[in-house]
Amino acid sequence: MREIGTIAREQEAGVLADYLLTFDITTKLERRSDGWAIWVHREDRVTEARAVLAEFAADPNAERFTTSGRAAREIREQKERDERAYLKQTKKLRDRWEGSMSGRAPLTFGLIIASVVVTAGMQFFPSLTEHLYFSTDRIDPTGAIVDTGVTAIRQGEIWRLLTPIFLHFGIIHLFFNMMALRFLGERIEMVKGSWRLALIALVAALAGNVGQFFESGGNFGGMSGVVFALAGYCWVKGYTDPEDGLSLDQRNVFLMVGILLIGVLSSMNGGTASPQIVRLANVAHAVGLGVGMVFGLLRL
Repeated sequence: MREIGTIAREQEAGVLADYLLTFDITTKLERRSDGWAIWVHREDRVTEARAVLAEFAADPNAERFTTSGRAAREIREQKERDERAYLKQTKKLRDRWEGSMSGRAPLTFGLIIASVVVTAGMQFFPSLTEHLYFSTDRIDPTGAIVDTGVTAIRQGEIWRLLTPIFLHFGIIHLFFNMMALRFLGERIEMVKGSWRLALIALVAALAGNVGQFFESGGNFGGMSGVVFALAGYCWVKGYTDPEDGLSLDQRNVFLMVGILLIGVLSSMNGGTASPQIVRLANVAHAVGLGVGMVFGLLRL
């Protein structure tokens, strides 16, 4: 903040302050023994404000100065409305953060619980969880393992289009996916609501699962395709609607790209590094990321 000059009368100082405000130059008036000092808040507008002050001193009764009061009043009233709305939203979010996760982000909480339950079921009830894969395997007359394709889905088991997202191959796979889901899903749900999160997750799951099936067959699973969609959504929203407070910092962007590259490279090597690497759903990751970015661009 810098002082640009002094005006003798308070009324004239107020007129100048109103006129400057119409150009988005905010000021502060300070009473002194010789008049009213004019302070400009932004350093980059000081030169412009001094030029206006010189013009005002030469002709303070010019129409452009005397008629600026109404426009300045409307600007101040709009700023007050925006501040009240911001404080209301901040209080609402603070109140929600103080509650339980199931209360502030019920869909995210539900997705986490479902993933934990299904993953545990894979260990204790494998015959039941087989019906959650996109497709199942069978042994043909020659003894070879053959993917049954979309046969089960055509026969009515349409939930298979969605349920692979709840399947996780080990505690590490589950842990990292759930941590990412909570971090991203909770933020999106609290700012944008459960229905937007549900829409992004549903489209990402369906598109990612179908794409992954055509690339590798039905032996895949994990929430990571949805997580990539949420990451892509936050990444784009940081540019298209920064006022929402949804963004993805540079470290997480690098991490996301790194995971994609690791998955692609492991597939190129035949996935021999680890049994779990074979099941990395690279197509689901890429499709999910694309889905999230598209939703971000749609300004939803």
